[in-house]
Amino acid sequence: MHEYPVSVNLTSCSSSPVFSVWFHSSASKQTQVPHEELRSRGTGSLSHTELTPSFMPDRFEAGTLNIPGIYGLSAALSFLAETGITNILEHELQLTQTFLDGLQTMENIHICGHTDIQNRAPVVALQVRGRDQAEAAFRLDRDYHIQSRVGLHCAPSAHQTLNTYPEGSIRFSFGHWNTVEEVYYCLHAIEEICNGI
Repeated sequence: MHEYPVSVNLTSCSSSPVFSVWFHSSASKQTQVPHEELRSRGTGSLSHTELTPSFMPDRFEAGTLNIPGIYGLSAALSFLAETGITNILEHELQLTQTFLDGLQTMENIHICGHTDIQNRAPVVALQVRGRDQAEAAFRLDRDYHIQSRVGLHCAPSAHQTLNTYPEGSIRFSFGHWNTVEEVYYCLHAIEEICNGI
């Protein structure tokens, strides 16, 4: 069995998309394979024809719409309009500042980045000194039911800049439905992990 890299190139936007398929051999020689127009059937708006509609948005939206997704988006936009984005951000940043203040009292914690809420999102990355970051995050989840994101966060260069490479960091984020009590509970859990409890 041979594996070949394949390039697919959209070469036309007529009534049916036309694709050119190229196979690349190890000698960097390209071979074009004969192709047919690809057609979809039963688009929902012109079910009586075998051709994809040429008009928008049906041209690229064949099939059933994501009705639950549309209702969910509508509810989310209504929530944002009623609550106010500024109010949501203020609450999240208050929680973030409370978290940062608590972390700064702990000797074995390194906060990655700014230690205040100026020019930041409600996200805090930290390292527990003297501990494996993945083990600390695992304990937060297992023992305290606190979920975080640990590792290099698909951004090794950012971690190199922060001097957290290759260990990574533990990342926390706060949302509108988090409470200050939950922040204090999280701080308590981190302190116990730092103290080896």
